[in-house]
Amino acid sequence: AENGTVSGDIEVATPGGPVAVELRAAPTGTEEFVVFARDISARKRLEAEVTAMLAKEREISEMKTRFISVTSHEFRTPMAAALGSVELLHNHFARMTPEKREELFNRVYGSLHRMTDMLDDILLLNRMDANRVEVRPAVVDLQKFIHSAVDEIRLGDREHHRFALEVADDLAEFVTDPSLLHHILSNLLSNAVRYSPADTTVTTRVTATATAVTITVEDQGIGIPEADRQRVFEAFERGSNVGQIKGTGLGLNIVKRMVGLLGGSISLASVPGGGSCFQFILPRSALPPTDS
Repeated sequence: AENGTVSGDIEVATPGGPVAVELRAAPTGTEEFVVFARDISARKRLEAEVTAMLAKEREISEMKTRFISVTSHEFRTPMAAALGSVELLHNHFARMTPEKREELFNRVYGSLHRMTDMLDDILLLNRMDANRVEVRPAVVDLQKFIHSAVDEIRLGDREHHRFALEVADDLAEFVTDPSLLHHILSNLLSNAVRYSPADTTVTTRVTATATAVTITVEDQGIGIPEADRQRVFEAFERGSNVGQIKGTGLGLNIVKRMVGLLGGSISLASVPGGGSCFQFILPRSALPPTDS
């Protein structure tokens, strides 16, 4: 049409990669028109960066909202328990039996320990966001390491659950960061205990190939609904069936990041009859040379 223009964007394939081009056509006579082509790749990249930045800001804002909601609730409960116990001890200490005093002191200790664990997780998450968590590989006796990690959880569990351990023989000279691996195992085993009824079994399996080691932690607990499995590894996310079981939703997010730092991968599967099965695979690699 006379005095009219038509415009649009296209992507042109070039030897150097795709190029975003803006085309604008306008009539110059009754039987001809002219087309202007302009490279808008830089503008498209800027738009994409701005869109990504806005999405990241929304994600951070939503995470802050979840953080405030979760932590304020999770901190308030143990703090109230500790304060109430301290008040009872202060006002009625002389009239209490030794057993009652011990019960209240244990409640204070447990509440403070829980708050400390939550703070440690939050600080660790912050360090990981800032890329300030270093991987320090070392040779690990994996058989002894796994046995020690399971025994640590077993002792804290006070025989409420049964623990089964299946460890392969060919685990010599496994190289990994023992601190990160301990955190991963402790978190998965603690979750298995926390979300499982008493008198059920928590099973840890370790298998190995020439290139990788696979560690599985399986429980007979409440499991994770299928609709929640895609997001349970995100920060401040928990299964919709946890009910009154305490937790911040940080543990599995930290575990996934740590497995990634070790060059591995982690997955979640359901267990027939209920329960959860977390499996992570770590590569077998040589110890890096030290500077002389």
